[in-house]
Amino acid sequence: MDRALRLVERQSPGALRPVLADVLQRVLAGASLSRAMAAHPQAFPREMVDGLRAGEATGTLGEVVATLTASLERRDAVRRHLASAMIYPALLILMGLGTLGMVIGVLVPALLPLFEGSGRPPPLAIRAAAGLGAFLAAWWVALLAGAGAACLALAAIWSDRGFARVRSRLALRLPVIGGIMIGIELGRICRVLGTLVTAQVPIPDAVAAARPLPRNAVVRAALDHAARCLTEGGGLAAGLAALRDYAPSTLTLIASGEQVNRLGPVLLHAAAMHEAQVRERIDRLLALFTPLVTVAIGGLIGGLIVSVMNAILSVGQLVQ
Repeated sequence: MDRALRLVERQSPGALRPVLADVLQRVLAGASLSRAMAAHPQAFPREMVDGLRAGEATGTLGEVVATLTASLERRDAVRRHLASAMIYPALLILMGLGTLGMVIGVLVPALLPLFEGSGRPPPLAIRAAAGLGAFLAAWWVALLAGAGAACLALAAIWSDRGFARVRSRLALRLPVIGGIMIGIELGRICRVLGTLVTAQVPIPDAVAAARPLPRNAVVRAALDHAARCLTEGGGLAAGLAALRDYAPSTLTLIASGEQVNRLGPVLLHAAAMHEAQVRERIDRLLALFTPLVTVAIGGLIGGLIVSVMNAILSVGQLVQ
């Protein structure tokens, strides 16, 4: 263990080296690896520490570390894939907003004086753009203050349990986003549970180790209920019954695994299934989102350009 920690310390970035040096000193002083890591919650998440503790208790620390590493790699791969896929739509949106700002702030004010005294009103798009520019120029301070106050109010109630349950329930019911969120949550939970159960960790202990994992309040409440059901002699699938509306096939798999005493492999299969579905749904969402953004921005900018050209032509006719 000490040789492994020294090797990891030499290969780690500078910000993490003091943390690993302290972990090494604690291990050399007789502490377990999980206890040494638990002293640095900012570097090692609770689910990682709980998984390592279960691996130490069952003598399967190597297998648990390997599986946790694979889980973190999959999570980072999904995050990198999503970030890379969002670059092009983000650039489109920024370019569209920049072009719109130039039209409203530069081109429209230059065209408005041409219509003054001509007896003909400017086109509707020009008037709307001018009104929007005047509104933003007059009220930008109040708009920024209101947005800041709304962000502060949202941050104040974000961690409230009632509000967390409401927003979590609404998020899971969204047409596409809900499926991605439930897939991410269940994929992470099934991966950790399957790893621990395969390593001969008792199911109640494995569920207790996975309880800090969910970020969605609905999934967290279901996992808490499953932990209570297991202590009362119930099954994991019955305890997760609150998620049947969101992932019925997963609960069916878990129930089948419990019946044939192969819960660990079934959970790992469910995790792989959810991870593949999440990636596929993200690809579909981005494949639909990019052309929609392109068409929307193109239509907006094109409409403004056509209105400006019509305005210039009408001004030319007035001069003639």
